Amino acid sequence: MKLLKKLAIAACTMTFMVCNLAFAKFVVLDDVHFDKQHSAKNYKIVSVDNGIPTEIRLKAGNYGYTRMTVKQNKKLVYITDLLTEDNIHHMQRVQDQDSGRIFYLLSQFRHATAFGYDPVKGSWQEYINSKNYYTGYDKPHANLIVNKDNELELSFFVFGDGVPNHIYQFFWDNKANWFGYRDLGYYVFKDGKNHKV
Repeated sequence: MKLLKKLAIAACTMTFMVCNLAFAKFVVLDDVHFDKQHSAKNYKIVSVDNGIPTEIRLKAGNYGYTRMTVKQNKKLVYITDLLTEDNIHHMQRVQDQDSGRIFYLLSQFRHATAFGYDPVKGSWQEYINSKNYYTGYDKPHANLIVNKDNELELSFFVFGDGVPNHIYQFFWDNKANWFGYRDLGYYVFKDGKNHKV
């Protein structure tokens, strides 16, 4: 009987360890699509993120750029100009279920980034920049989203039948206070699912 109890405890401990190794799940709080025509309007997300009133504003500027400003407690804390190019932008406001941290994922044609407030450093950070990852292609499209399985993924792709996507999967690492990732390699999307090449 004692042996069975010890085995049960060991199994629970092993299960807990495996759970900790699994990639964290993310929840999409806001999902915004905008293009050159619609970005001329003021686009705004107002929320309380990581305990701080936050406002993200996107507004078309001059020379093909969209200006992104971030205010916290009504104070400007971050500003950047994003190249609009000629295709759709996509922004998701997401939350890591394990840590409760909020992040903003922005995909814009050939470039994707993840931003957010870091309560440890007390400042706004750019956490992920697609330019820092191997794409496998000369000029691929970059897409940073929470997928249907609630995983944070960065994919690089070019259009064409059977052309594989290069995919990275991200998780929030509390100890490092930064994102960790795994290079998943190449996948082809077929029959509604990604298939490993």
